[in-house]
Amino acid sequence: MCFKCLQTMNHTYGNCKEAPNCSKCGVDSHHTLLHKEHKPASTQRASASTRKKKNVSGGGNQTGASETESATTPNPEAEPAPAHVHATSCPDGRTMLKIVPALINGTHATYAFIDSGSAPTLVTKGLVEKLGLQGRSCNQKMITEAGTFTCRKVVSLDIGNIDGSESDHISEAFVTDRINVSTDHLMPTEWLGQWPHLREVELHTLPEEEQEVEVIIGLNTTLNRIILDQRHGKINKPSAYLTKLGWVTFGPTGGKNDVLPVYSIQPQDDVTELLQKNFCRDFWEKEALSKTEDSLEDKRFVELMTDSVKQEDGHYVASLPYRDDVHLPDNHDMARKRAQTLKRKLEADEAYRTSYTEQVEKYIMKGYAERVPDEARQRRDGRVWYMPHHAVKHPMKPKVRVVFDLKARFGGHSLNDHLLQGPDLTNNLVGVLLRFRNGQFAVTADIKRCSTKLKYPLTTEACSRYLWWPEGDTSDGSKSTE
Repeated sequence: MCFKCLQTMNHTYGNCKEAPNCSKCGVDSHHTLLHKEHKPASTQRASASTRKKKNVSGGGNQTGASETESATTPNPEAEPAPAHVHATSCPDGRTMLKIVPALINGTHATYAFIDSGSAPTLVTKGLVEKLGLQGRSCNQKMITEAGTFTCRKVVSLDIGNIDGSESDHISEAFVTDRINVSTDHLMPTEWLGQWPHLREVELHTLPEEEQEVEVIIGLNTTLNRIILDQRHGKINKPSAYLTKLGWVTFGPTGGKNDVLPVYSIQPQDDVTELLQKNFCRDFWEKEALSKTEDSLEDKRFVELMTDSVKQEDGHYVASLPYRDDVHLPDNHDMARKRAQTLKRKLEADEAYRTSYTEQVEKYIMKGYAERVPDEARQRRDGRVWYMPHHAVKHPMKPKVRVVFDLKARFGGHSLNDHLLQGPDLTNNLVGVLLRFRNGQFAVTADIKRCSTKLKYPLTTEACSRYLWWPEGDTSDGSKSTE
């Protein structure tokens, strides 16, 4: 039955054109007769000791026979996710999810659910309206454990940690009516002392009036995939990940819970697209022989690199391939704040400091980097950019890898926005695999530290500055060098 027109026609409320919106709340997802008044927030924040476990999904079967929950659902009769329940003094058996505070577009603080079962990133319609985002229309069908729903709008936004020192640009975030993930599954900070392996984990929380989960961070962003550090206990104990948004704790807290959350969101491909993919897979020679012409930007990239590349003292020298006559804002303050965050991490972990310092000092020792002269530090011609940096640590390797964040945004700009990407020179995988059969041996090669060995002329080198403490010594206040 369509919940909007109450007719048993072969359609759902999303495609219904027969009935007006609800006259009480104005939404287009249900009939006025199905309208349900929301309870005040004060009554939703009941004590965890007296409040019965509720299925916070809002989708699927609401009876006791169901033990799964869906993060988003088109069901108009489902209740919205309840507000955060005040924590008891001891763990009560709830399974915690990867819910973390986030700063959206540098202005709005909310909770985000890092969902390893979600392919796309989703945001609520209410959040989009608060931020005044326009976006574009779409007709993207999503598949969940509870069924399917359709997103009609997609927007782009920035998602960062709560102190604004780290953020990622999400080019495609699909808009949904609501996200039925409750902060009931957010780990209370006072519980961390129950587990020795989590006692040093620092969690951030938001005020009581900001207890809504308005973002699902999918696998289409590194905010979901990159793990900077991790903590694990024994079986049936929670774990913790250090993500780009900060620490997040998740997993069982002991005991038994009657309702177990299960989330999975996957875009559904169009039948025509599936046929095209199958055609290319079955008849790969058509795809291999269909060479794509380089775009105008790719041709400009090749011309710029051809004109500027030369050799000096055994190193290649090339200008940065700007896409336009760029005038960058002064992001020194942003880089300094990121450096202060890094400073606290270095001072808290001596092994981390040693490994990080070794990597950065090696750049200076080998001549890949040099200190900026005092007279050049006052340069303000729109061609100066400071690159924030952080470490990526593999759980199976002792050393960290220092990464310069060229996606870092300041004043609506990032260095990557103004650089040409260049043509895709990657060999076709089918051709590579077939050529393995041509000879007896296969040979591969790699250029070690290729990007750091490339030098830039004086006219463009100021866009690759970064802040660092000589020999990693952060004891002298907050001073850092360029």
